[in-house]
Amino acid sequence: MCSSDLDADAVVLATPEYHGSYSSVIKLIIDNLGYPSALGGKAVGLVGVAASPFGALKALEHLNSITTHLGCHTLPKMVNVASCYKAFDKEGNLTDENLRERLEALAVDLTDYSKKF
Repeated sequence: MCSSDLDADAVVLATPEYHGSYSSVIKLIIDNLGYPSALGGKAVGLVGVAASPFGALKALEHLNSITTHLGCHTLPKMVNVASCYKAFDKEGNLTDENLRERLEALAVDLTDYSKKF
């Protein structure tokens, strides 16, 4: 992250689910933001992706716990992308309109949430 990223009012953390938790890349990013974390006090939206029909529920639960511990204002509504291989066409374009609506709602809610805090 560059210094201007630390000034952001809101952040979206997106992760695939690996073995029932979030990715090591997200862990590395969070750990390198120091303690107290540069994420503290920021509005945070969470997105989890998995091939499973249940999606990334465990990863989202774990990330929610971590962001709460860091003092983030984590949005209560998270986007859980289940069966992610069905959501995109062969060119990588999003084809799932319900998912598109949920992602757009996350962006709107995150903007509103960041103004509250």
